[in-house]
Amino acid sequence: MKKKKENYFEKQVKIALAENGETQASVAKKMGIATAQLSHWMKGLYKPTTKNLQKLAEALDRPLNYFFEKSPIITGDNNNVNSNVSSEKDVIIMKQKIAIMEKDIENINLRIKLLEGQKKKK
Repeated sequence: MKKKKENYFEKQVKIALAENGETQASVAKKMGIATAQLSHWMKGLYKPTTKNLQKLAEALDRPLNYFFEKSPIITGDNNNVNSNVSSEKDVIIMKQKIAIMEKDIENINLRIKLLEGQKKKK
C-alpha cells in the first residue's frame, strides 16, 4: 500500500512539533480541541478556521504564515525575512492573493457595520 505524500501544512506542523518537543495531543489540549481534529487538518481532510489556525500558530510559537507554502517567514522584528519565493511569477501571484484578501477584509468590515446597524435598530 502506497503511503500518501505529506502536504506542506502537515510537514510544517510536524517540524514545529518536533522542534518544540510537543505531540499532537499536547498542542490540541493547549488549543482546546480534540487531537483528532488537529490530525484531520494535518491530513487535509478538513481545513482549520482562521481562528483555529491562529491558535495553532500560538500553541506552536510560530508566525501564522509559517504554515503556508511559498510564503515569506517573518519573525518578530519584521526585518528578518526568510523567503521561499522562487521567482517573479510567485511574487505576482502573492500580490494577487493579498489583493483578494484585502477585498475580503473590506467585505467583512462592511458586513460587520451592517450587522451592528441592524443590532442598534432592535
